[in-house]
Amino acid sequence: MAKLPPGYRIEIGGAVGESAKGSASIMAVIPVMFILMLFILMLQLHSTQKLLLVMLTAPLAIIGVTDRAARSATGRSASWPCSACSRSWA
Repeated sequence: MAKLPPGYRIEIGGAVGESAKGSASIMAVIPVMFILMLFILMLQLHSTQKLLLVMLTAPLAIIGVTDRAARSATGRSASWPCSACSRSWA
C-alpha cells in the first residue's frame, strides 16, 4: 500500500458515507425498539410465559407465510405430498 504525502488522507464519502451514517443511526435504535416491543407485548399478554410463547412461535409463522407466498407465486399446490398415496406428486 502506497503512503500518502503528509497532510493527505483517504475518507469514505458520497453515497457510501451517507449510507454508513444512516445505517449507524438505525442500528443504535434497534435494541431500544426491541425492548419496547417486548414490554408492550408483556403488558398486553399479562404474562411472561405467554410473551415467551409468542416470541418462540413467531419464527415458525414467518416460515409458514414465506412458504405459502412462494407456493402461490410459483403456482404450485399448497398441499404436502402424501407418502401413503400411490400417485407421485410433481
